[in-house]
Amino acid sequence: MGVCTSKRADFACQILALFDLHEHFDFVDGGDVGIEKWQQLQVLKEKGVITEKSLMIGDRYVDLTAAHRNGLQSTGVLWGYGSRAELEQHSPRFLFSEPSEMTQI
Repeated sequence: MGVCTSKRADFACQILALFDLHEHFDFVDGGDVGIEKWQQLQVLKEKGVITEKSLMIGDRYVDLTAAHRNGLQSTGVLWGYGSRAELEQHSPRFLFSEPSEMTQI
């Protein structure tokens, strides 16, 4: 698993460390000013960090559209910032209300 966030990578790493989660992730990719999420995913694909078999899990439409633009499946999660209506508009393969539901994948 990996993290692809619009936050700076060092902030994302601090958050993962705070919740003792860092060891569960193979990579943390943070955003830069002027770089959109789809571009982050494109670079990760070009570097071989992710493949077409990767699944993007996100709480906002930008996560889902970035996945689709890069030929990836997407999953929406409702415990973040996006609403059900926002996520459903962008055709996620799965849409989960609780983290425990992700074991269905």
